[in-house]
Amino acid sequence: QIGDVSPGRSVPASFTWDTGLAIPGDYRVVQTVQAAGGPPIETTREFEVVPSLSLNEGIAGQLLVEPDVVEISEAFDLSWSLRNAGNARVTGLSVQATVLRTDEVMDGTPAPLGDRETVPSLDPAADVSGQWAFQGSKSLGLGEFYVLLQTIAGSSRADPQTAAVTTVRIVDTVAPTTTVTGAPASEWTNGDVTLTLAAEDVGSGVDQTSWTLNGVTTVGGTIQLTGEGTHTVTFRSMDNAGNVETDQSLIVGIDKTAPTIGHDAPDAAAWQSDPVTVTATGADSASGLAALVYALDGGADSAITEPITVTGAGTHELLLRATDAAGNTSSTTTTLRIDASPPTTTVTGAPASEWTNGDVTLALAAEDAGSGVDQTSWTLNGVTTVGSSIQLTGEGTHTVTFRSMDNAGNMEPDQNLTVRIDTTAPTIGHDAPDAAAWQSD
Repeated sequence: QIGDVSPGRSVPASFTWDTGLAIPGDYRVVQTVQAAGGPPIETTREFEVVPSLSLNEGIAGQLLVEPDVVEISEAFDLSWSLRNAGNARVTGLSVQATVLRTDEVMDGTPAPLGDRETVPSLDPAADVSGQWAFQGSKSLGLGEFYVLLQTIAGSSRADPQTAAVTTVRIVDTVAPTTTVTGAPASEWTNGDVTLTLAAEDVGSGVDQTSWTLNGVTTVGGTIQLTGEGTHTVTFRSMDNAGNVETDQSLIVGIDKTAPTIGHDAPDAAAWQSDPVTVTATGADSASGLAALVYALDGGADSAITEPITVTGAGTHELLLRATDAAGNTSSTTTTLRIDASPPTTTVTGAPASEWTNGDVTLALAAEDAGSGVDQTSWTLNGVTTVGSSIQLTGEGTHTVTFRSMDNAGNMEPDQNLTVRIDTTAPTIGHDAPDAAAWQSD
């Protein structure tokens, strides 16, 4: 931009382009002049740039890039040759390769690809060739590049002269790879989950990572999952070349609710006279039941595959525990009381012999080492009475049947006691003479 130009004045403007860095070929320079508010005025000049050596116009070059389309993470080889078709001997010749983006031909700075290779001398009608292998094409970026074979003659100008040119296109066709961390070790978990996405791209680099959940796509690398249920996360990354990774999917199930337990154990306060069978069930509506176990009297866990049978007199503690696939647990404990032995009843107050001449009071006393005595009863003359005291008064033979029952329902076998009461004195008879009469013998 020149600025203000007074009427009648001329303002010179110029630029210099070093054609030593240019690609041989036809060029057009367009100069545009535009006054404020006026239409642009263009002038055009066309010219040709040809490779040249100031010392010897007879040197020609050939350049071959293999492959000419290169993945950004790969290398490419450069094969070159020079031929001296002139009559002069060229000494102190050095050869180098440089690269220039095709869209920066006018003002780009060439990037050297390798060290110079010195050719001590190049005789007339002689050839020289070489090859370079270039690693790290990634540093050049993406796009199409001119590769220049440039020479510097020992007695020539210091600026390199382009002897041959070709092109190489550096591309990135490989999509990035995304890995996820923070996922539960199994399909289900019982807490909130934080997923972290990390993408790598050996080519143009990662542009963005995105994930989709419940139909909503978010750009980012952190995913928070909190609600109960099954969450399906789809994620992918895109690199700077526009390559998009194929969707990956991860399913995370969250279940924060413990499973339920059911059982048909009898009342914990009630005594049982037989072995107790308990059927236990577990259920989980989210992740599903993973394990249902029991432990008896503090023992080791055992898997429940059938009804549990508990035997043995005494009080037992039965623990039931359920675990779901997310690791939630629930447990319940019930008490089982088993007494399979009946009580024992003893009687006191019975006469020492079979017969007695007075009323008899019998006392019954029962003992039970398990559930305890519930009741004692006795039967006399077909009548059963609950109690422990028996009064026998009438003359005759009394047969008393008695027994006791414990709190588990165990009934003692009947015991019998026979008591005979005779309160009437015996009679006496004799043939003695009259007590008033005297006898001579």
